[in-house]
Amino acid sequence: MDLNQEKDLVINQEIDYLKIFKILWSRWYWIASILAICIISAYTYLWFTPQTYITSASLKLEKSNTEIAGLFKGGFGGAGKTIEAESYVIRSTSLLKNAISRLDYRVSYFIVGRFRTKEMYPNKPFLVKVISEDTVKRHRGNFLFKKINSKQFKISVKDDQNNLSVQKRFGETFTLLGYTMIVEDPLKADFSDYYFIVNHAEDFLSRVGRGIGVKELGKNTSIMQLSDVDENPHFAKDIVNAIMKEYVFLGEQEKSQGAKATIGFINSQLKIMSDELKQSQNQLKDYKVENKVATINSFTQSREKRLTNFQEQLVGLKTENINLDIFEQQIKNNQDKVYLNFNIEGDVGTFLKSLITKLNDLLIERSGKLVTYNEKSNPILELDKQIYDIKEAIIRNIKSLRERQNKFISNIERELRNADENLSVIPGVEQSLTNLQRTYDINEKVYSFLSERKLESEIALSAISSGVTIVNEAPLSYQIVEPQKARVYSSALLIGIIISLGIIILVRVINPYIYDKETVEALTNIPIIGVVKTFPTKLDKSNKQVLSLEKPKSVFAESIRSVRTNLSFLASEKQSKVICITSEISGEGKSFMTINLASTLSLIDKKVVIIAADLRKSKMHKAFEVDNDKGLSTYLANQHQIEDVLLQTHVEGLDFIPSGPNPPNPSELIQSERMKILVDYLSTIYDYVLIDTAPIGLVSDSVPLIRNSDINIFVIRSGVSRIGASTIPNKISREFGLSNMVIILNAFSNDSLYSRYYSTNYANSYYESYYYYADYSGYYGYGYYDDVKPSWWNLVGQVKYYFKKKKNS
Repeated sequence: MDLNQEKDLVINQEIDYLKIFKILWSRWYWIASILAICIISAYTYLWFTPQTYITSASLKLEKSNTEIAGLFKGGFGGAGKTIEAESYVIRSTSLLKNAISRLDYRVSYFIVGRFRTKEMYPNKPFLVKVISEDTVKRHRGNFLFKKINSKQFKISVKDDQNNLSVQKRFGETFTLLGYTMIVEDPLKADFSDYYFIVNHAEDFLSRVGRGIGVKELGKNTSIMQLSDVDENPHFAKDIVNAIMKEYVFLGEQEKSQGAKATIGFINSQLKIMSDELKQSQNQLKDYKVENKVATINSFTQSREKRLTNFQEQLVGLKTENINLDIFEQQIKNNQDKVYLNFNIEGDVGTFLKSLITKLNDLLIERSGKLVTYNEKSNPILELDKQIYDIKEAIIRNIKSLRERQNKFISNIERELRNADENLSVIPGVEQSLTNLQRTYDINEKVYSFLSERKLESEIALSAISSGVTIVNEAPLSYQIVEPQKARVYSSALLIGIIISLGIIILVRVINPYIYDKETVEALTNIPIIGVVKTFPTKLDKSNKQVLSLEKPKSVFAESIRSVRTNLSFLASEKQSKVICITSEISGEGKSFMTINLASTLSLIDKKVVIIAADLRKSKMHKAFEVDNDKGLSTYLANQHQIEDVLLQTHVEGLDFIPSGPNPPNPSELIQSERMKILVDYLSTIYDYVLIDTAPIGLVSDSVPLIRNSDINIFVIRSGVSRIGASTIPNKISREFGLSNMVIILNAFSNDSLYSRYYSTNYANSYYESYYYYADYSGYYGYGYYDDVKPSWWNLVGQVKYYFKKKKNS
């Protein structure tokens, strides 16, 4: 029979999902241990990590214009407040500092626990009053407080720079590390360990700035949600409400600032115009009295109408110059926002408005960055330079606009002078009266305009509001933000699963060894005629206990018998079979397999002889407890005859030829004619001639024996043979044209971790029904085989197995 009918052998390997599950489940204790470690780590993290709480409030922003330009007549442009822009204002350093100042922040109290320290805010176990402090020498760390009795206490300071303590009476003034303070209210203090810190508003900036959050509650709703995350829910509530109140107050101040500046400027102008108006009024009155003039004649009145038109234009231009002065003052006052409080037509007005918008954006951005940077940092300095450049551009545009206005004023004044020259025909008295009357009218109109503007500004100032309404104040909330138990534990479980599966996959990836028959089948077409289980007890160095087959009802014994059965199908046409057994390297169990096969064959009344053909490193004689002074090497060297080296063993039907002393030329001896004569002679006497050869992966001694054998068995040991060993039988078969090579997988332990996750099917194959064997993987029964232990969850089976084992022992 041709064993290597590769054209008839169709191997179909498919993914077996049950095997994948078994691979993972084979190391369930790894997974359980890693998951337990992760859960314990999560529990420890939750125990030592302080909880943070969140509370929130809501504000409503006006959609209408909020600029001071709304105080004046006309539409002065500008968009309403946006939540994104106002978030920078809320996070600004100045607003946060003012909000912190609204709290009782001067002294913070803490109680020292076994694992962590807890802030007592808003409770005060004792009261510390700071009377004065030295800003240079003041201590910035902790003051440890310990109550001694109802009248005395002790304060200690221990850090890298200080190590001192003082003992004082309650209510007594004392000085310590730059502070002059009093400790009062001892009735609230118990004998626990406390410490306190003397704060400044700046000390809370990072804490507040880190936890504050601003977002739009709903799209296009103009509702701002203000929240804070902090370890102390009381502090979170108080700081959110304080920020809201300060933000509302800031809005009112911002709106009133422009109006107050306008009113102040108008007052200064009114004082000047009042003096000029009185002067022109007195001059007109005195002139009329002196010259006894009651009215102007009709000729003068007709020309006076033309002059009045010029006068009105002149008044309008002068009022625009006043508006320009007010606006320029806003720019120079370094306000947080600037507003255009009058209409400017044409390209100049459009460009000026765009500069104002860009300036306000930069001012808002600067306010937001001050939360993170100080005023001397590079980002702030760069913004300051941009703001300065835009202000200079605005002032240049104002100057240019004012020059244009002054040109118009000069033209109108020239027209008025020409009109005066046309009145030269009028008698001198009437002409002078006309000039005085015109001066008085101009001053009176300008004075009236300023008075109206002042009244409008005062009315608007009295009705000013911040443009922000508090919808809901922040409540005391115990909603936990971090750490969230469910998320921490679920993350721990997920990490544990990933790590454990990763370790299992890594162990499989870096594994270079063969563990199951599917791995062999994936790499070679040479048939596997048996999977031999691991020996049930510990082997001695000589393998003596194997010979007796001391556990005939073990899975191991059954796997050997299945190999024996399959050997009967191989080279069945021959009366006597020569079987050569080899492996890639030493230690893979070829000698072990030879002894076991010979023993089982002898039990079925077959005459068997073993030839120890490894002339380099054979130890088989130790298993039969015979000397190795003579054997195959001495026979091949013509020192002994066959009958001298052929020994009978204590196993009936089993004879043995030891290897003999190690010769200097083992390869040449194996290839000699005497070796061929020996094998031919033994074949006439014995049913099976088993030749234990040297490892073919190390030396070539066994090649001649392999080429002349009826059956060649290549032994692969589970967990010892490397993956490359599976390809050697194919290479030997191709190189020497052999068709009698088979494989035995030795020491199979059914470790699912290293098993292949494919199942192999021989579809339409000659070998599908030709060979009989089982790998006994997945066998969890007990009772039939002596060495199969019941599952740990089968308590009844465990008891029976214990008594059965005790009885056998």
